[in-house]
Amino acid sequence: MDYDLDQQFLMKFDQLKPEVQLFFSSPLSGRFIKQTAKNQKIKFSLLDQLITFLAVSDFDIIALYGEMVRKYKFNENQAKNILSAIVGDVIFPLIDFLPKGKILSQTEKLSLNIRKNGLNVDLFKLEIEKATNKILEDLLKKREENFDVEEEQRAAEDLFSSGLKNLLANSDRDAVNDLNGGLICLLNLKPEAKTDLLKTLSENDESASRNNIIVGATTERPTFSNWLKDFIRLNGTDIFNNLTLTEYLTNSKNGKLLQDDEKLLMAKFFILYRNLKFFPDSLSGVNPDKWEIVPVNQVTTKSRAIQNIPGPEQNKKLRELREIAAQFAPGSLERRAVEDEIRKLGN
Repeated sequence: MDYDLDQQFLMKFDQLKPEVQLFFSSPLSGRFIKQTAKNQKIKFSLLDQLITFLAVSDFDIIALYGEMVRKYKFNENQAKNILSAIVGDVIFPLIDFLPKGKILSQTEKLSLNIRKNGLNVDLFKLEIEKATNKILEDLLKKREENFDVEEEQRAAEDLFSSGLKNLLANSDRDAVNDLNGGLICLLNLKPEAKTDLLKTLSENDESASRNNIIVGATTERPTFSNWLKDFIRLNGTDIFNNLTLTEYLTNSKNGKLLQDDEKLLMAKFFILYRNLKFFPDSLSGVNPDKWEIVPVNQVTTKSRAIQNIPGPEQNKKLRELREIAAQFAPGSLERRAVEDEIRKLGN
């Protein structure tokens, strides 16, 4: 056993995404490694060590290949065969939570023959679903003990109808977190409340910015309601990502009139709208204990949506990536890798 490597892994563990932490702490990791070791006719302990090295090296496939050849004296063909099995059996089930672009690029450079283990992919998806449901159940159970559904809905509707601007400007993270806990509990116990809350939010008549805005061909007061109408007119009613939001806030006719503080407020409003309207899909991939309807992470600092406004170079890069993605078949590994890079620029 390589104690130094194990210590490095323990230090690295907290930096891994929650889904990757779940994998390494669940019986599935041992099961997948055991299965792969048996198929490749190598010792479980050795394969476990190789995968530990991979995690410590930020999933650097080429670095692991070099380690296998230099330290463990595998010949090139042996190293590539084992690496192909590691990627197909162990890495692919969690690749969406790893540096996918780097991994796919490096496997291509090494000419690895990857066969994705579909069963392992499905098993890990079930493991994530079970863990997510367990966290959500625990959170709801704690909240339900003294929870009044009707009172919670009335309070939320009051906030969304006449206290929205103050709510979005609230820098008290604990208060907003508490509100989010109540909203999530409400939406789970009474899913139909989402329709009422969304209606109240979309009809809010408070002024959100200083200057009047143009909606269609008419000049309107800059209410949250009118801002939402303009956004939907330009971007439709489907779920949108942060790139769409930043492009609207910086490049649309109305967005160009916003001051920095107004951009921050509007970014939070549209994220609130997205989180609520598309709940729970809008929070897919987020641990339930970090779910939020009203954005918390953007309360006291400049929002990521505003920080990541694409400049000329970034817009050029996005166009190039979209053109590259269009060259590959939908759903192909190559296209998914390029789309992952596009998402990173958009987040």
